Amino acid sequence: MKKNNKKNNRLNFYNFLQKKTIRLLLKLRYLLLAFRKPVKIGFLRLYNEENTIIPCLMSVIGMTDIIVLIYSDIEDSSLELVRRYIKNNRLEKKFIIRRYPHKVFTQHAPEYRSGKVKPENTLAAYYEFGYKICRRLARFRNGFIFKIDADQIYMNNCFTRAEEMMKKKKYAVIINSSGGYNGYVTEGKFYSLCRRPRHGCLNGECGDHLIISNAFAEFVRFSMSVTDDHAWEVLSLPKAFSPFVKPFCGIMWFHFNHKPLKEGRLCPFTPAQYAEYEEKILPLLIKADSPCKELSVKTEKNFFN
Repeated sequence: MKKNNKKNNRLNFYNFLQKKTIRLLLKLRYLLLAFRKPVKIGFLRLYNEENTIIPCLMSVIGMTDIIVLIYSDIEDSSLELVRRYIKNNRLEKKFIIRRYPHKVFTQHAPEYRSGKVKPENTLAAYYEFGYKICRRLARFRNGFIFKIDADQIYMNNCFTRAEEMMKKKKYAVIINSSGGYNGYVTEGKFYSLCRRPRHGCLNGECGDHLIISNAFAEFVRFSMSVTDDHAWEVLSLPKAFSPFVKPFCGIMWFHFNHKPLKEGRLCPFTPAQYAEYEEKILPLLIKADSPCKELSVKTEKNFFN
């Protein structure tokens, strides 16, 4: 019994020391880098999203300094559209585009459950490939890295708020656990998706979007989590980082999901959601000349039409 108590005391002291060390490191990094210009890095994985990629980029271009874009096995015109957008807007210095040299299995691939996926073919390895570039860019700089999904269009006021939280409270990672408005596109109609699984778990919190302080980017790694019906990338951090992780529930995006519906049910958008869509999202769809601009957005008034 005494041996167990001693062991627990040692572990508690070790955890306490780790937390104090991390807190001190955070303060030192912020003080040392206070006079360097912060760098805001967008991390984007591109795959067959030709209808939303340009309005997505338009929505984040003003709140990023650099966008790291990785891709593999693209079958539509997504990449061509991105290159044209970069050239037309003279944004060559703002983008780093890299092709992942291996096939990547998607989250519903049965090969994950059978254990037949090689490490280099996993979503985690794919993320790590791009994230290494982000880590290198973030080194010795203030600011943050945030994950961008190419089928989502963003509202940047929440990114500003998240950045302020990181500066004032010294959070290492902010997890956007509620995220935004999940929508589903089918047959020219845009529905609200009532329930959608949240992936990317970290220290008991889950979220689709992660905002990571540059000061701690080097500690972040991705691994795989596999269940009976899903496989997804999981963000990993040492347990001692728990006090420096903040769940953030601001609404940041509209999601235009085109993939076959696996879970959830279709619902109407609320009047408030539709008002935000008209004010912040539709103008970008029109400017980008996206086919999504013609979608019939389903509200309570026209849900059954």
